Amino acid sequence: MKRGFSHNKKKKNIFTIFSSKLVFFVLILILSAMVKIGFEKFKEWNFARNTLVVQEEKIKEEEGRKGNLKEVLDYLRDERYLVRIVKEKLNLVSPGEKVIVVVPEGEDFSQTKSNETETESFFGRVLQKFREIFKRE
Repeated sequence: MKRGFSHNKKKKNIFTIFSSKLVFFVLILILSAMVKIGFEKFKEWNFARNTLVVQEEKIKEEEGRKGNLKEVLDYLRDERYLVRIVKEKLNLVSPGEKVIVVVPEGEDFSQTKSNETETESFFGRVLQKFREIFKRE
């Protein structure tokens, strides 16, 4: 009998230890620490996920920009573009082409014509002077 009685006493001691307020308090502390750590890890994960989404959007934008720049580069390397720029900058025309000048409405061209006649008359006068100089000799 003594053995059985001492065995029940051990069960009661174990039960009393787990049912004591101190153990219950320690379990609550451990549980709250686990919740706190889990919440911090969730916040870190959420921040990393948001950062990843932003970076993926930036990558897509840059890829689109890269595609546009490639198109522009291909256009700039095209021979037709080079010919057009050379013609515009050097005022050249290919054989058989006609130049059409578009004049805005309401613009006065009388000054331009007078400047041209003044230029022509100046060169005409200079040419006339040279003719006179070389005729005398």
